Amino acid sequence: MATVVPEVEVSCPLCGGSGWRPEAVEDRPTPRVVPCECKQTQQLERRMQRAGIPKRFADRSFDTFRIEHNGDVNDSLSFALSAARRFVREYPMLNKVGLLFHGPCGIGKSHLAVAIVRELLGKNIGATYCNTKDLLQNLRYSFNPISQTSEAELLRGIIDTEVLVLDDLGAERLTDWVQETMYHVINSRYQADLTTLITTNLEYGPPGTEEDVPVSRLSSDQARRATRKETLGDRVGQRIWSRLTEMCRAVGMQGEDQRERLRRR
Repeated sequence: MATVVPEVEVSCPLCGGSGWRPEAVEDRPTPRVVPCECKQTQQLERRMQRAGIPKRFADRSFDTFRIEHNGDVNDSLSFALSAARRFVREYPMLNKVGLLFHGPCGIGKSHLAVAIVRELLGKNIGATYCNTKDLLQNLRYSFNPISQTSEAELLRGIIDTEVLVLDDLGAERLTDWVQETMYHVINSRYQADLTTLITTNLEYGPPGTEEDVPVSRLSSDQARRATRKETLGDRVGQRIWSRLTEMCRAVGMQGEDQRERLRRR
């Protein structure tokens, strides 16, 4: 019969698990006691969980964001990282305008958005991460009689948070309900002067006219003759697009899909 060895909790080498460690002070014979970094790390991890950051994104930070490919610096990624750092540095005293990261899948848009949330939480600033598709799915589920959470409760937490990340905006097809729900969220935050950060895989641009229809909405024969890609404005509609242009500064990101590159290794 195999012997079961109980797990031993490894204490912090600096504080022994107490949460406090000694720190030497110049010109004083005895050290002072200060909070240990391990407790600060644990507190940040708990805040990130409450902020809705998925476990897969728990290690996303500015330090882990890569701007190089094959030894060369990608200028658009370098600019995006600088814009994200600047936002954290200036918020909220110097700048409350949000950022809208746009670019192809896997380029690092969500990485930067989560890294911003991490930094804000570390400064004791309220921030929430929300995948747009998951939000809409949770709202649909709230209509179920067995749901423990109402639509109003879900929306209140999203609308009222100081800084909100709406990740992957435009991933859902535009129905009347989707459009009205997202407009309610974005317009409510606009009216309350709250900061919103956006990521999207769609082309950054306004809605087209009736004569200027995107490829995705054409027949196969028409699509072969068309050149314009569907824009974020096409997907979310004019009202939401208008609000976003006032609330956010667009930051374009270009390059290779980082997830695909890692899979090829």
